[in-house]
Formats: sequence, C-alpha cells, structure tokens
Amino acid sequence: MKPPPYLPDFKNPCWYEKTSGASLRKRCLPYFYLIGVDKCGTTDLFTRMLQHPQILHTNAVNSKETHWWSWRRFGYDVFVNNSKIQHFEDYLKVFDPTSSRLNQKEVFGDGSPTYFWDFTGWPLIPQNKGKRNPEYLTPHCIHHLTPKSKFILILRNPVERLYSDYLFLFRKNVSPESFHEGVMSALKLFDDCEKEHGTRLCLYNKTLHMHTNVRILIGLYGNYLLEWFDVFSTDQFLIIKTEEYKNDIAGHLIKVFKFLGLDQLSNEHLKKISSGRHAFERSDDLKKIGAMLPTTRISLSLSLSLSLSLSLYLYLSIYLSIYLSI
Repeated sequence: MKPPPYLPDFKNPCWYEKTSGASLRKRCLPYFYLIGVDKCGTTDLFTRMLQHPQILHTNAVNSKETHWWSWRRFGYDVFVNNSKIQHFEDYLKVFDPTSSRLNQKEVFGDGSPTYFWDFTGWPLIPQNKGKRNPEYLTPHCIHHLTPKSKFILILRNPVERLYSDYLFLFRKNVSPESFHEGVMSALKLFDDCEKEHGTRLCLYNKTLHMHTNVRILIGLYGNYLLEWFDVFSTDQFLIIKTEEYKNDIAGHLIKVFKFLGLDQLSNEHLKKISSGRHAFERSDDLKKIGAMLPTTRISLSLSLSLSLSLSLYLYLSIYLSIYLSI
C-alpha cells in the first residue's frame, strides 16, 4: 500500500479518509513507539508518560500495547502461532477514538515491547516469500508508512532481565533450580540452532521462540539494534538504561518529553509523576524465592551471545552519552 497523504500540521501521521457516506474521518498512526524491551520498565515509563497532558490515551491495552506489528498481523501471540489475524484496519481502529479528537500539539504512541525483538513473522511478509533469509522486517514496514517515527528503547542488564522475565511469565511453581534448568535447555537449543542455521535465522525463528520458555533470545540486544539502525537514523532513537532510569525518573522524563518535542512540565508536576509507585513491583511471594543460583549466573555470563549482549549493554553508558544523548 502507498502511504496516505499525511496532514502537515499534526505530529502524528494523520490523514482524512472518505467514509461510505462520503464524509471524512481522521485516521492516525502512532507518532512514537516505545519498542521495548520486556521486563526493562516499559510499563512504568509509559504509565508516567501518559500523565503528560499532550500524550493521549488510546484503546490499546493499558493505552500502551497492541503488539500488531510483531504478533497480531501474523496471528501470533507469546508461545502461540495460530491466533486470529488482525488486519491493518483493526490496528487503526485502536486509535480511532483518539485520532478523532487529536489536536496539532497532542500525540499518542504504541508501547508494544515486542516490536524491538520479535521478527519471527518475517516468512509471512509477502516480500519475503521464497527467501531463505529475511529481507524485510518490522523496521522496514514501519519506515515504509511512517519514516519520521520516533522510537524509545529501555534496556536492562540482560541477565537480570531474563530472571525477571521468567518470574513474571510463570509466577507459579518457580524456583532458582527450575530457572537454571530452563536456562541450560534454552542455551542448548539456541547453540544447536546456531551451528546449523546461524544466529540471525535462529533469532527470528518462531518455533525456537515457542520452545525456549526461558526467553534468552530477547536479551541479545545488539542483533536487533543493528536491524533498526540499518533502516532508521540513530537520532530517531532515545535509548535509556533501566538502572539509570530508576535512579532519576524525573530527569529521564525530561529527556523523553524533549525528545518527543512536547512542552516541558513544571518541577512540581514532574515530581508528582516520578514519585508514584513503580509498575509491576515484585510481589512478596516472588521475593521469597530469592536470587538465581550463582551457577546460573556464571553460565549466562559465559554464554558467548549473552556475554556479547552484556558487553554492549555496559558499553551503551558511554556510547549513548556521546552519540544519542538529548
């Protein structure tokens, strides 16, 4: 499809579409995307962002997630590949009530954390038909429609992220010992796949994702970043480290609002937003489970793919302050 003729006075990509009665209605796509990563603080950040008067709520889950680009348009879900397919019109309908009342200074976004890493639907993109390696991924599709999109990415130490993800997904009958078993199984599955098919094909293989319940693949940040940076300019990204965000929520909200070109808030308003309770704090029952086993941490740190990801994560502190700071 060709990109619609966007209206020049709106930050969101908006256009007028004729209805069956020949009247016009305004349709809009997101102005920004909080693209990930799972269990790095995306819900906490997005919830606080929604308290800015120029960021509007939508009909997405918690005004945040649609998972359309990564899952819904392919009939995918977490560990599932046969859900009902949602079409582009279904995606637009999520934003229709917001689009109809959107003014020129207001914006809305899509905060689906799976967009950053889940490219497993690539064989179902028509332009990839018959190809052994994916040529078109989610970044290409978003760029085709909205090349000026802004992206926010929040990253956490990949080893800590993995344990938090495990506790969050399963919650019942979890233990450091079962996590260790899951880690060893996932590392072997990925290692076997890499030897036969290479890293890229394994990362974007839906069957492998469905069989690695301990989701190690999500933490390989560098591989996904390269895909996004191959399509979009780095100045279209604001990348935040989870640990630094938790230590200075107000300071990071200032960066986010500036990045999005929104009005800056008063110190009093920022203090009110940043002082609220954190989203998805670990329950007392999960806290009693304790930390992962030392042997698990060592295994993850020695894993080549995870150690490279961890090195990238630590390097981001310097890299982002020089090249991507706001």
